[in-house]
Amino acid sequence: MSLPSAIADFYRRYARFDGHSTRPQFWWAFLYLAAAGSLLTLLFGLLGADTAALSIPLFTVSGQRSDNPVGSITATYHLTATLFWAAHLIPQLALITRRVHDAGFSRAWVLLGVIPLIGPLTLLILAASRSTPRTRTPGSPQPHPPGVTPRSLQQ
Repeated sequence: MSLPSAIADFYRRYARFDGHSTRPQFWWAFLYLAAAGSLLTLLFGLLGADTAALSIPLFTVSGQRSDNPVGSITATYHLTATLFWAAHLIPQLALITRRVHDAGFSRAWVLLGVIPLIGPLTLLILAASRSTPRTRTPGSPQPHPPGVTPRSLQQ
């Protein structure tokens, strides 16, 4: 799987929590999001934004609005970064859920992500796990050999 096809799959299955995602699909999307976030931070950093600040300095201590251009660039950076990560929250959750399921673990393991430090590290370890062979679950349709279509589809 290539980077462009992994990114296309990432957005195509935006909110699909069912199914599977392979290791390459996960790691290409992970790389894409890390690069996009870093590029966003670098761009605003070059424009003079304080990208390490945790607060948005639009107001001074006295409560008067600040006309400091660095403060408004920083505020714009924080707004842009927040919107970027908020827009990608659901697809990231869907991707890690599919990846954990593909590795043979219950989708409930994704809930570990809310535990600070240990949770995300555990999810990265699970995401790095090998895929398990897929087995038919009771009630799922019987797969047919490649190139053979069921009679109902031939008519």
